[in-house]
Amino acid sequence: MKLVTAVVRPHCLEDLRIAVAQMGIGNLTVTEIELYEDRVSRTEYYRGHEYRQMWEQRLRVELTVEEDLAEQVTEAVCNIARAGRGEAGQVLWSRIGAAWDWRDNTPGPGRQEEALQKLMTVGGNK
Repeated sequence: MKLVTAVVRPHCLEDLRIAVAQMGIGNLTVTEIELYEDRVSRTEYYRGHEYRQMWEQRLRVELTVEEDLAEQVTEAVCNIARAGRGEAGQVLWSRIGAAWDWRDNTPGPGRQEEALQKLMTVGGNK
């Protein structure tokens, strides 16, 4: 399994959710973040004073997908989030060694039997 992490603009979220749902991926985690970019700033005015705004609001979207779907998901995220500017966002992959579904106490894909037994022994479920 792979963890696909994308940093996108907030207006892209609904299109991204629909695209991954069409691929059969129903779970994603979204976190609001603020991205600091000193090379790109905008000027805002408040009560007659000028301020340089260097913080940009972004969303960090995390999805766990099978290895064969990771490239398709990354391509979909890039196509949806592309704004034509350098500061549009980024997509990162990381490999997940094992996953565990805590709701029904079952191992996810990629879990080896020996590691499963060790985890169950530590957790108290024998």
